[in-house]
Amino acid sequence: MAKILLFGDSIMGGFKNGRHTSAITKPIQQAFPKDTVINVSISGATTDDALDYLSLNVLNAKPHVVVLAFGANDAAVKLGMTPGRFNTNLNRIIEKNRT
Repeated sequence: MAKILLFGDSIMGGFKNGRHTSAITKPIQQAFPKDTVINVSISGATTDDALDYLSLNVLNAKPHVVVLAFGANDAAVKLGMTPGRFNTNLNRIIEKNRT
């Protein structure tokens, strides 16, 4: 039995009508019925936020698989994210999950 952890922004959280839903989690759980699927996605999160929450929400859970879905909030011009910083953040998130 594997522990599958979903970690992303509101899109991965299945955000609809002002709240998180099981729209993403449920089909994945149905596809992998013997495994545990946990969604720790955070609405409004960027890859900067993901790095802050990584240890608490992801690494401490000791998942077998992590599915990442960030980018929508990073693309917001007002936040000042550059493609280079986005790329660096994603690479850091991936590397920290490998350990």
